[in-house]
Amino acid sequence: MSRSFILLALAAAACLHAAPPTFDVTSIHPAAVVIQDPHAFPIHSSPTSVTMRSVTLKGAIAWSWSVMDNEVKGPGWLDRDFYDVIAKTDARHTEDELRRMFQAVLAERFGVVVHTERKEVKAYVLTVDKKGLKMTETAADGESLIEPNPKRMALTMQRTSMPQLASVISRVMQAPVVDETQLKGRYDAVMDMTKYAQEMRPAEGAPMDMANLMTTTLREEIGLRIVSQKATIDIIVVDHAEKLPQAN
Repeated sequence: MSRSFILLALAAAACLHAAPPTFDVTSIHPAAVVIQDPHAFPIHSSPTSVTMRSVTLKGAIAWSWSVMDNEVKGPGWLDRDFYDVIAKTDARHTEDELRRMFQAVLAERFGVVVHTERKEVKAYVLTVDKKGLKMTETAADGESLIEPNPKRMALTMQRTSMPQLASVISRVMQAPVVDETQLKGRYDAVMDMTKYAQEMRPAEGAPMDMANLMTTTLREEIGLRIVSQKATIDIIVVDHAEKLPQAN
């Protein structure tokens, strides 16, 4: 066997080994029920699946590149149509891997092509409080769950990752949240803002100080802290996308 043949065989094997993981099954359909509640959480993941209910293409792109919806720039129609998506794989993956895998789904099914631009903005940095984390790392499998309590200013979180929690905080604060906790697991917690909202009740007609409320709740309830500062973030610019996905 020649030396050249061996080198070619090794190179081919290396390329095969380096092939990125993909989902075994991906189903995309128009949303059965359109939900336009800004407090809803349409995307849930587990180590073997991603489920999206009533998500826009802009929302799916934002999740895949770990940014907020308002950090995705592109045609106006990106957030007009809603889809239900189920993507499954037999192998277990981290959330970061699932996001990269879904980028490939968007490229294949919607022809999505993007580029990244860097921009300095006002943001919040999320870290573990000096008194320590108060969330419980989950041992259970299954999809992530972030469920608002309609009767209280509270969230129940199960199997929730730090990027997912950062996204929740970002929605409330209406600003990017940069996760610098270095926590890679998934966690269970209840974050109840009711007591702190009552203690901080503003004067009649004045708005609630959401930054102070969120800062206090995070520190006291789950042992995290946010600090406002300038940060350079990625803006995802959509160069091309198709309105209709390729068939399942």
